[in-house]
Amino acid sequence: SPAFETDTGVTVARYPRDEPLLSGWLLGGERLHGLAALVEVPLGRGRVVLFGFRPQYRAQSHITYAALLNALYLSAAERP
Repeated sequence: SPAFETDTGVTVARYPRDEPLLSGWLLGGERLHGLAALVEVPLGRGRVVLFGFRPQYRAQSHITYAALLNALYLSAAERP
């Protein structure tokens, strides 16, 4: 799913409440309004990072690589 609704965890990035499309085309954009796009959820002694977008995709901006690399780095870190 490109969007998440969660009661636990931390929402890191959220889709805007108005039109999420800035350019190009988008199917089902009305279903994204205000929902989470990037969420960190605790699971046992670790955590799961849920991406609603493809951070490694060739057309994404360079800032999404930082989110992906941080998720990989933090996956090996112990929770406080």
